[in-house]
Amino acid sequence: MSNIIFYTHTEGKWTKRETLKEPLLSELYDKVNGLNEKHGIKHWAIPEGHDPADYPELIEMEKIVTKHLSHYKNDFYLHDLHSYLEGDKKGLWLLRDSGTHFIQMGKSFSAEDMVVYKDYVRCNKYFYLIDHGEIKKLSLDKVYQLLEEKVIVAA
Repeated sequence: MSNIIFYTHTEGKWTKRETLKEPLLSELYDKVNGLNEKHGIKHWAIPEGHDPADYPELIEMEKIVTKHLSHYKNDFYLHDLHSYLEGDKKGLWLLRDSGTHFIQMGKSFSAEDMVVYKDYVRCNKYFYLIDHGEIKKLSLDKVYQLLEEKVIVAA
């Protein structure tokens, strides 16, 4: 994993807190939990080389997480942000009461993982297409349609 910079976002301003060099996943969880507890505010794990101020959609995505998730909100702050920012900036974003998942839909899309994606989609309740900053809510049928179209193109 690339270096991760932890930020907070308050009153419309991003504040850089700390950098974690090439963390293991367990280190990432420990660090963000420690920072959240120490400072009493949610920390965002942003891959090095990205300025969160350049991505206003992140704030809109957080509002969606706050609205729909009761548990495992760190899925967004640790995994989805990384996938979105380090990927092609286009993907299907799946949410349920207890977590999220981001499926790359740009050049990084893996048709080989389609079976997993189809099964995984069924476990979710809310669906969005994130496309270079634009956020669009989708129906389950539209998600399946987009995945099928992507597989055809990739084949």
